[in-house]
Amino acid sequence: MDDNDGKKFPLPPPSWGKGVLLLCGRDIHHLDHLAPLASLWNSPLIITDLTLKPLVETYYPDVKIHFVPEYALGETLVTSCDTLISCLPRALLSPLFFLAETIHQKTLRKVWCPHGNSDKGHASQLMEGLIEEKNLLFYGNQMVEFLKEKGAYNQLEETLWVGNYRRYHYSQWAKFYRQLVEKQVFSKFKTRQPILLYAPTWEDGENSSSYANSLQPLTDALPSHWNLLIKPHYNLTLSTQENRDNLLFLPTFPPIYPLIQSVDAYLGDMSSIGYDFLTAK
Repeated sequence: MDDNDGKKFPLPPPSWGKGVLLLCGRDIHHLDHLAPLASLWNSPLIITDLTLKPLVETYYPDVKIHFVPEYALGETLVTSCDTLISCLPRALLSPLFFLAETIHQKTLRKVWCPHGNSDKGHASQLMEGLIEEKNLLFYGNQMVEFLKEKGAYNQLEETLWVGNYRRYHYSQWAKFYRQLVEKQVFSKFKTRQPILLYAPTWEDGENSSSYANSLQPLTDALPSHWNLLIKPHYNLTLSTQENRDNLLFLPTFPPIYPLIQSVDAYLGDMSSIGYDFLTAK
């Protein structure tokens, strides 16, 4: 398979054996990073929260879903697979499998999957938290250099380039997603006119979010000849908001490429969605 840059889309190396992708808990913002890989690699997606099942079925219909309660993760995965791919760092994953790995004398290969690549992390310890990783996926050279800068690269034993795989996945399902986003999102606007996507990030330790200070001025200044689509980060605490003829809040729509491929302008924070928009346009 070729991605948009002409490179071969990578498959997991044979040494990984049987691999699964794990979305632990209700981290919906991890879904659009794990499900496209599960689709492209034809690998199972393990979920521990059943409320995510309808989201996967709706937005990633070809992905094979397996529900495993968190208390059974260790025994189930240690005895049934070899490699585990997750957006959680090794420091959080390892305790979930320590007992089962000890009992069965088997260690799962744990591969960290990035969930975006924004301008965050320079002023915080975000990337330093990957110092325990041995295996990870990376988008490109910029991410490698950032890991080196943060002292979280030299300990790695194995890396796998995956490029902009979400854009590639969208290209394979473009017709499906165009129809889905039209039905669920754009048809809700009263008038067909240019659409501005505002996708604020969450309020992290670097004070990255503009949502609290910018929402009211933005909606007050919205001209009648523009539609405004607001897609807040899932970690944001939202007050009750009312939609208008040209204003729509979209609290749950995991895939980002169907949106950014169809809107006319983007407004956001220090978030990887900005770079996704630039690559899409």
